[in-house]
Amino acid sequence: MWTVRVNGIPERLNDKAFTVNGKTYSFDSCSYSRSDSDGSSGYNLDVYIFDHASYRVVAYGHCAYLWGGWHDSPGMNGLRRFDTVSMTWSRPQERGDVPRSQISHSACVLGHRMYIFGGFDRNSLNIVRFLDLETLEWHRVPTSGEAPARRYCHTASAIGTRMYVWGGNLGSSQPNERYDNSLYYLETTTATWVRPQVQGVAPEGRECHSAFVYDRELYIFGGYNETAGHPLHRYAQV
Repeated sequence: MWTVRVNGIPERLNDKAFTVNGKTYSFDSCSYSRSDSDGSSGYNLDVYIFDHASYRVVAYGHCAYLWGGWHDSPGMNGLRRFDTVSMTWSRPQERGDVPRSQISHSACVLGHRMYIFGGFDRNSLNIVRFLDLETLEWHRVPTSGEAPARRYCHTASAIGTRMYVWGGNLGSSQPNERYDNSLYYLETTTATWVRPQVQGVAPEGRECHSAFVYDRELYIFGGYNETAGHPLHRYAQV
């Protein structure tokens, strides 16, 4: 069931953040910052790695993994790893079915796998792959069921064994872009897509929004669809 939780929150577009051991790290195009869970101030540090956009970052163990993004060329598909203990970057060697350059995809972690879905290379995509974060081997996932349409600038969020996909741009050219507001999930144990029947008023379709999970409920905030003032929405499984 969809519900509106909060109104009057400052608008946000395309934020990146992850949490490791109670500390939240937020990224922008040229720096990152850290804040403790008790709200005390962190710090900023310029780093060379964030001179590109439309990448995705996930946390696993005490590290963050960054993949994809836009630079001077159409895409950068190399994997980067940030160690929050040593505060150092590295470029680990990937193997397997490594995806080609890609931007504006989604990424989330289920178990020891980073799943990516959709995005844009030369065209918009609706392919599922995962990177085993223990072996650094990529796999393409053959799926069944009602898959989401090709899209980019959407979100994917993990709840249990499911990857929930919401929103995004379906690829039409301006001024007729189509922003989706349908909810889908991939049951990763069977690689089956499901479009659940939902209750309540669904959020307006949008792109470049944020999504997070708290207490097994999905929250959607911000984004862009030519309409200002997107409130915080919650989806609870019923």
